Amino acid sequence: MAVGKKTAADIQADIDERFVRWAEVFENGTSDPTWEDGTNLNQIRNHIVFGYRELDAIEGRPAQLSMFDDGTESERRPIPPMVDPKYMANLDELIQKARASAAAVLRDENYEFVASVADTLTPDQKKRVCYDAVFNYPLNVERFIESQQYPRLRIWKNAEYWIKRYVGIRKRIEEELTKSRDT
Repeated sequence: MAVGKKTAADIQADIDERFVRWAEVFENGTSDPTWEDGTNLNQIRNHIVFGYRELDAIEGRPAQLSMFDDGTESERRPIPPMVDPKYMANLDELIQKARASAAAVLRDENYEFVASVADTLTPDQKKRVCYDAVFNYPLNVERFIESQQYPRLRIWKNAEYWIKRYVGIRKRIEEELTKSRDT
């Protein structure tokens, strides 16, 4: 196969992979913290449409313009439907996991330490350790839910990850406090 030239079999394999991916995303969602599953599904759908157009060009067939079969191309799978761009797979579970992770962080001794030193740190120290951001991370979960920024909840699926992060954050704050005592 020449560079840049795909065969009909290559294109069909790509299309088949996209159908599998579309079904996976529809059922389980993605890990994308920026875009909703519906947006990702529509993107995958566009790749399928493009693949069919490439296939049609190679085979000299008219493009499939509708997801409804007119009987002329019975071996071709119909293009998946457009999905509401805001669709989120397993949304209730995602919200529940994010809330549980944020609650675990708020109960963690390292987060409690971070909260306890707010009045001890100078504005410059707070800036160096990004205090306002790290203090608010777990508090943002409810804000994300209220504002329907559901993809951002995906970063809160794993409480252990965040608890380990607060160990490091605490260490940075303790170093800042030690520096200020030594000067």
